Amino acid sequence: MNFYDEYFKKTNGEATEYKLKYLKSVVNNNTIYKFIQFDENYSLNNVKLNALKDEVLWFSYYKYLNDKTEFEINYDIIQVSRETNKSPEFIKYLFDIIVEV
Repeated sequence: MNFYDEYFKKTNGEATEYKLKYLKSVVNNNTIYKFIQFDENYSLNNVKLNALKDEVLWFSYYKYLNDKTEFEINYDIIQVSRETNKSPEFIKYLFDIIVEV
């Protein structure tokens, strides 16, 4: 069974845990490699090369992402509130904005 067959059977919480466990099993030397495909699209290839050269990250538009936990942010609101000296209401508001963006 491949990763996605099992992944899509899980709830959001289970899927996140499964994904993290899987990533830890395939990561070598604490390094993750991202495959970047180059094809006949000269313009897009230049964008990709320039991103690497300029040390820039770029992301897909959120509607095209296929990971159902992509915008799930797990955090302990009380701990974050304590460590930042911000109210839990402010922390919740901030994280809601981050997810919405």
